[in-house]
Amino acid sequence: MKKTILLTAALSIGLALGLSGQSLPEVDELYNDYSSGDGVMAMSLSHEMLDAVDLDFDWDEQMKHLSGDIYQIKFITFSESQDATKKIRSLDGKLGKLTLKEIKVPMDKSDTDLRFARIYGKKDNGYYENVVLLALTEDNIGFFVAINGKLKVEKQ
Repeated sequence: MKKTILLTAALSIGLALGLSGQSLPEVDELYNDYSSGDGVMAMSLSHEMLDAVDLDFDWDEQMKHLSGDIYQIKFITFSESQDATKKIRSLDGKLGKLTLKEIKVPMDKSDTDLRFARIYGKKDNGYYENVVLLALTEDNIGFFVAINGKLKVEKQ
């Protein structure tokens, strides 16, 4: 479980961003639709609670440097159940129809307890924007993380 939370946090922060501080209404609508109900924990962190990002991380055996600002993070955890699987699959289908593009995730499944992970986002002028991470653990715990900011990922 520790690996899942660390991987989720690293992927979320490692691929964050936003359209000059404006989130996509479609992503906000998905958050609003899925952020309530039994077995759901949701929270939203605003710019006042966040700070600039400046970190190095390993992506597919290549070091990268991430820097920039995060304006907002919306986070949903779906409790351990088959409903979590259904909700993550449903969100995946809906996100695939938005303007966000899939960002390929290099994942060694032997090194994690994730059975599903997908990242959607948009890169514009060298910055990632409105990135959404979906993850599902082997224990059927689901994660939805929507990040709005302006972050740059560079090779080291």
